[in-house]
Amino acid sequence: MAQKIIIFLTTIDSKEQARKMSREIIKHRLAACVSILNINSFYFWEGKIADEKEYLLIIKTSPEKIDDLVNWLQKNHPYTIPELIRIDGLAFEPYFRWLKEYLST
Repeated sequence: MAQKIIIFLTTIDSKEQARKMSREIIKHRLAACVSILNINSFYFWEGKIADEKEYLLIIKTSPEKIDDLVNWLQKNHPYTIPELIRIDGLAFEPYFRWLKEYLST
């Protein structure tokens, strides 16, 4: 049976910063897993269309940890307006058990 999890997205412009943030998120048990993808982002910023290389962090966490994760990201993210996007998802066993076990300790 599927159980509720949160998939949280944010982007960062440096591979080193993405890796550092990911390690800190896991170390503080704000999430059980963070995946980093190399992407190109197109967005409107300061009157023009930007085309930038970024790193997408796909953060997997529980509903109980989401507020702590968002607070941590708001304090530690270097962007003026960071992308903070929550996606409610469902995880199937045994992934859900693993995620909950890590976040509960």
